[in-house]
Amino acid sequence: MLLAAAFFASIVSGCEEPLSPRGPFEKKLVVFSVLATDRAVLFVRVSSNYDVTGFDPYENTSEPVVTDARVSVYSEGTTTMLRDTVLPRPEDSRYQTPIVCYVARPFAVGRGKTYELHVDSPQLGRANASVTVPDKPYLNLLGLGYYWLEYPPSFDQSFEVTGSLSKGARGYFVRFIIVYDALEESGWTTKEREVPTSYIVVDGASGLAMTPYPTVKRVDGPNFTSTFRTNAYKWVLSEISRRYPAEGLVFRQAKFRLVQLEEHLFNYYMTVNAFADKYSTRLDQPDYSNISSGYGVFGAYSVDSLVYELRKDFRYSQ
Repeated sequence: MLLAAAFFASIVSGCEEPLSPRGPFEKKLVVFSVLATDRAVLFVRVSSNYDVTGFDPYENTSEPVVTDARVSVYSEGTTTMLRDTVLPRPEDSRYQTPIVCYVARPFAVGRGKTYELHVDSPQLGRANASVTVPDKPYLNLLGLGYYWLEYPPSFDQSFEVTGSLSKGARGYFVRFIIVYDALEESGWTTKEREVPTSYIVVDGASGLAMTPYPTVKRVDGPNFTSTFRTNAYKWVLSEISRRYPAEGLVFRQAKFRLVQLEEHLFNYYMTVNAFADKYSTRLDQPDYSNISSGYGVFGAYSVDSLVYELRKDFRYSQ
């Protein structure tokens, strides 16, 4: 027993290196970019990671942008070089300088295509990533859905939007959008309003209600079904109608918009949103990156719509 105690004491006394939670720091490129089929422009933000003296990352108040990079995107034998540009910063509580990024305009994103991103910096080296855009899906509105769009029933029913997803999709969601023309002081303006999945009255006396909206779902098979309630549709129509005077409102379209997320964008979204777990408290801070020799995300999503043109004598129009 005395021999074991002496041996343990010798080990403890030999460990004089202090314990520190800070690991070694290596400066690398940080790249963020998302391809999208619903816009003809590509933005790539390039910066670097940074270290701080303490343990609070918000100690750093100067954005570590990289302005000397050569940024290019390659797809199907064509290379597109991006140029640097400056964008206004919508929120400046931390960084007050404009957003520095790289842009290609016009840049049409093709469904089913694979894109390779290359970033070269003389100081920080090279970072690469690739992504495949989800292909075109199939959408359909089941049952009496089309009839209820035109003649919303007095009793609550459900719209069921169904179809098949792209093989490259890992996440998806469906939005229900109302498109209308409204007469304002500046003239006629086309507007959009999203419809929640349902309208649940919590307190009838005060008018308090719950209006949940679609969230990203994990793809669990080739087909999907998304449900919307007709009472939510009628609530949005009534809300819009109350805002505009007679002969100042024309409803144009009911649109179901399917958004498909490929693997990297979906994984990043789920990581940032704590894997959609509302009941657990994570003590770690997980991260996701598909940038080789760096950090960040190069992702993509596609947007497809099922559009129904409302009749000119639609009864909610003024």
